[in-house]
Order: sequence, then structure tokens, then C-alpha cells
Amino acid sequence: MSEAEDQSTATLERPAQPAPGRARRLRLRTVAALRRFRGRVRVKPRLNLAWRIGIGVLGTLVLILGVIAIPYPGPGWLIVFAGLGILPPSSTGRVGSCASCAATTAAGPSGWAARTSL
Repeated sequence: MSEAEDQSTATLERPAQPAPGRARRLRLRTVAALRRFRGRVRVKPRLNLAWRIGIGVLGTLVLILGVIAIPYPGPGWLIVFAGLGILPPSSTGRVGSCASCAATTAAGPSGWAARTSL
């Protein structure tokens, strides 16, 4: 093989991938660091409130951006669902109350949902 061919095949080779165990350890370390950070934020009421407001604003902005992007080609609905995915962690109390309200409404005073088979 000539030197030029040797150089061209060298550029096509993939760089060495990290070992699967190493990538997993890095991921676990990152998750542990994020949990420690969130735990420190949770114990300080003002910081926790600021965190929750910030996450709520971020989720709302992503949701609005997704709604604006729906009519255009691209991932509009994906952005909407990402925004909805960001919102629930900051509003867990409201989500739980909405779910219980929906269950009570579905049962109704006559128990129609219990008698009807889907």
C-alpha cells in the first residue's frame, strides 16, 4: 500500500470509543452530583422557590415555542411534549389534585364510569 492510501484509510477509521463501563460510571457520577445539588436547593426555602419558578418559566417558554412551531415543518409537537415534560416536576401538587379531580368527575354521582365497560 502506498503512503497516500495509508493516510486516506487512517482518516476514515473511527476514534476509539470509551469502554461501556467507563461511560456508565460517568453517567452515574453525573446523576449523583445532580441529585446532591437538587438536595441542597430543596433545604433552602427561598432557593427552592426560585428553582421551581425558574423551571416553570422554562417549561412555559418551551411549550409556547412548541405551539408556535406546530404549523411549520419540523418538530413542533415534539417541542410541545418536551415543554409539558418540563412543567410537571415544578407543579406536582397541582398535577395530583387535577388527577384526583378527574377521577372524581369521571365516577360522577351516579357512578356511570364504574358501570360502563370500555
